Amino acid sequence: PYNFWWTLAIIFIWRAVFLSKPVRSNLLWAGAFSALAAATKDQIAGAVFGLGLAILLVNPASGQGGGMQRFKNAVSFGFAFVVTYILAAILPHPARWVYHLNVWSLNSVRVAGFVEYPPTFMGQVSLLLDAIHDLNILLTPIGLLLIISGFVWLIRNKRWQWILFTLLPVFSYYLIVIANIRF
Repeated sequence: PYNFWWTLAIIFIWRAVFLSKPVRSNLLWAGAFSALAAATKDQIAGAVFGLGLAILLVNPASGQGGGMQRFKNAVSFGFAFVVTYILAAILPHPARWVYHLNVWSLNSVRVAGFVEYPPTFMGQVSLLLDAIHDLNILLTPIGLLLIISGFVWLIRNKRWQWILFTLLPVFSYYLIVIANIRF
């Protein structure tokens, strides 16, 4: 289910950033859908952070909005995320949410039991190489071909903003979630 909510979030962010549709309402919807994705699968919050960065860093082709406007846009997105997350994930069962937070915190016994790599530079390099290798397991050859073809098309057409928009959630997810838990 989180993929459904996450897809809607991406669509609404895209509309706000690249299509200059009603920016504020699209950002509010994107924040709400991001929160529903995180309420469904909390790890996606690492990628949600990347969407917030995309709002701040990606300057749309229309040139709409300077740095202060992008900051306000990111705040609107964040506000919608926080309010919706509280309503969807915390308020329905606060004790369960606190329990879940304690069980899956980085210093929890449950998480520590899964850690595969030491907290060293070489441990992070090994983790990254294994993560890249595991993409081969998760993606079909056709899926990998489509991804590569898409990026080749973006590069050939100099769609740098689109590339940044696409990669920020990926990198933030990796850094916030995978690199931290080291499995």
